[in-house]
Amino acid sequence: FELVKTLNHENIVTLYNVYQTSNSMNGLTLYIVMELCSRGDLSNVEKPLEEERCRKYFRGIFNGLRFLKKRGVVHRDLKPQN
Repeated sequence: FELVKTLNHENIVTLYNVYQTSNSMNGLTLYIVMELCSRGDLSNVEKPLEEERCRKYFRGIFNGLRFLKKRGVVHRDLKPQN
């Protein structure tokens, strides 16, 4: 989690903190505090998309992935919700 906390890019959701608790009933519980994306994710985008709007989204995804690659980070769960 410490690596993800250091990532600062406009196309990457910010991870603020991770808390954990444990008890005998539930075992270990993780609480992940992340940046709020008030406009939702790409699965909420109204379809069909115009070409220029698609280009804007793909450019953002590409820039975010390029940023991760330069830092040696691999995103293994790419989907509209992420």
